[in-house]
Amino acid sequence: LTSTKTNVGHTFAASGLVNLVCAVEALRRRTIPASLHCEELSDYIDWERSAFRVNATTRPWPSEVARLAAVSAFGMSGTNAHLVVQEHVATADAVDPGAPSPWLLTLSAKTATALQQRLRDLREALQSRDWDAASVRALGYTLLCGRQHFAHRCAVVAQDLEDAVYLLGAAAAGEKVPRVFSATVPREFAGQKMLQQTGEAWLERYADGELDGEASSDALQGLADLYCQGYALPWERLYGATPPRRIALPAP
Repeated sequence: LTSTKTNVGHTFAASGLVNLVCAVEALRRRTIPASLHCEELSDYIDWERSAFRVNATTRPWPSEVARLAAVSAFGMSGTNAHLVVQEHVATADAVDPGAPSPWLLTLSAKTATALQQRLRDLREALQSRDWDAASVRALGYTLLCGRQHFAHRCAVVAQDLEDAVYLLGAAAAGEKVPRVFSATVPREFAGQKMLQQTGEAWLERYADGELDGEASSDALQGLADLYCQGYALPWERLYGATPPRRIALPAP
């Protein structure tokens, strides 16, 4: 048993929502949070024979199965909430081991300064863990198809993880290096029909597996350039009929 009251005080009508956030974070971090100031337990409950225990210190939450958390919020404010939350267990995506090379990674922001920070954040994320083929595919998909795109844009076409880290660092520093594209999309951008059709053709050929090696890299560089110019292509085609799941990344 844990309580948010000792951490944030009385939340009245919002108590159900506050406890839900606490439960979801506990599941996400696989950690049971502490209830503060619980040195002495109530004498009215036979804790030795009870199925419950008060968690007075933050501790890890190991489990061989999907974790469950129950939220209960009943109070004088009229709040009457109870629900059970189960953690999401992701399944691995079936991916051709050769699919993620080269990589197309896209980022955008409302200002040039914010874009530089996003580039640094993504670089740190790539350095913080190991990335397999499925993770790389999900990364590119999340950035391209799971984010709103702003005016200040940057795209890199990397051959592998080390190359991606180098290119993102160079882009964040404002260096002009090959396979790094950047531009600011005009407010009233109107693309050329021919370039729109060319981009769509590249996407179709890439998805159909017609491109590999240098041709694949060239196509992705062309698409990266079109993205930075502001073209709204059907980017999901790049990931075929079965796109990966979106993943958690550093917040904009």
